[in-house]
Amino acid sequence: MKQVSFQSPSMPGGRAARLQVILFSLSVLFTAEGREMPQPHLRVEVDPRHELISIVHYISGFTIEGWQLKTGLDFDYARAAEAWFSPHRNHPAVKRFEELSKSGFTLSVPMAAMLHVSDPPDLILIHALPERTARRGGGEESFREFMALLGDFAVTARFAEFRSIHQAAYTSMVSGYREKLGGRDYVGHLERYMGYPQHSYNVILNPLLGPFNIGSRIRHEDGLSDIYNISGPKSVEQGQPVFGSADGIRNLIWHEFAHSYTSPLVEEHREALEESSALFEPMKAYMARSGYPVWTNCVDEHIVRAINIRLCDREISAEEAQRLLDMDLKNGFVFVPPLLELLKEYEAGRIQYPRLDHFFPRITALFAERASHAE
Repeated sequence: MKQVSFQSPSMPGGRAARLQVILFSLSVLFTAEGREMPQPHLRVEVDPRHELISIVHYISGFTIEGWQLKTGLDFDYARAAEAWFSPHRNHPAVKRFEELSKSGFTLSVPMAAMLHVSDPPDLILIHALPERTARRGGGEESFREFMALLGDFAVTARFAEFRSIHQAAYTSMVSGYREKLGGRDYVGHLERYMGYPQHSYNVILNPLLGPFNIGSRIRHEDGLSDIYNISGPKSVEQGQPVFGSADGIRNLIWHEFAHSYTSPLVEEHREALEESSALFEPMKAYMARSGYPVWTNCVDEHIVRAINIRLCDREISAEEAQRLLDMDLKNGFVFVPPLLELLKEYEAGRIQYPRLDHFFPRITALFAERASHAE
């Protein structure tokens, strides 16, 4: 079994970080015996960085046919933003956004990119841009130039003043989202299931975004991440944007945050998983249309959906878990049932497999076995 070493600057050889992970793994076992673990903190906010770039998008003329990239809902905040910022739609930042968007800086890319900069108006890079994000932003220098224009837009359009005036709206959005959580520790359920913590768990409410949920993360040198879900409104109630139903928010937290655990593992085991890629051929066209154009993307999505169902079965009800399974099968995720059976072995063997990464070779072996039987 591969040993993972987490480095810490405070103790030689990363002993402090390794001790933290060991203690967390032991705490998972104690939880199985009925002891309570500390509840991880879920941060929910309206982030000024994402709000700012979405305002620029909202007043711009950029669209993609068939995609609702910005909200089409009618509510108080959206009308206020339109009235306040539309006089600045000819600002160079808006024009530059339109140019970049036509070159691929759209959908999830700008939302992920804003996690790498400081708050407006400075918008200075504080984390290195991923290569894909930088490329679709025209390169790092082009992105820096765009951030400078965006910062000038924030000053010229008095973005900070707008934020100050609408603090009550932000508070209402956040409290409405937390009410849908109903006090349930969904992040804790996921963290205990995976067997190790991430650095932080964050939901960013973006009132001008289309009805999307965008997952992203900032990965640190120790292999753990600050993980994010950027959520657009799905409906309106009493003049306020609503960011999903209670069930939808629960599944979203489990699904999107699970990717921050599974995606690095899929990448780590990419070579082994590619050996089973023949399984992808019968489903390739359909999965590509659904947003999973390569085999490893498809595997990752299958694993996350299976984990979501197991969490639902354990924490909510067997009926809700079956509903999710039926939906996944209808959508073509045919390997979810065998993954569910395999995950039950993981759950029963947490002394041997205290963490999902310890168990992951069993998952790659499942796909290898399926591929050998398909030959």
